[in-house]
Amino acid sequence: MSDIEAFELELLEPQGLATSFIELKRIVYELQLELISEKEARIQADTDILQAAKDYADQLV
Repeated sequence: MSDIEAFELELLEPQGLATSFIELKRIVYELQLELISEKEARIQADTDILQAAKDYADQLV
């Protein structure tokens, strides 16, 4: 490997790492959005169940 090739690799390596880091951050962000969506869906389901139970209890009274 020539000195020029070694120098080019040194220049490209940090860029590759930066790109990998940005990609990892994007993946983490997407996973966080999925988790938030799942939590919101569970909360909504729980709310719906509680509302249905309340409506049923109101009918009994």
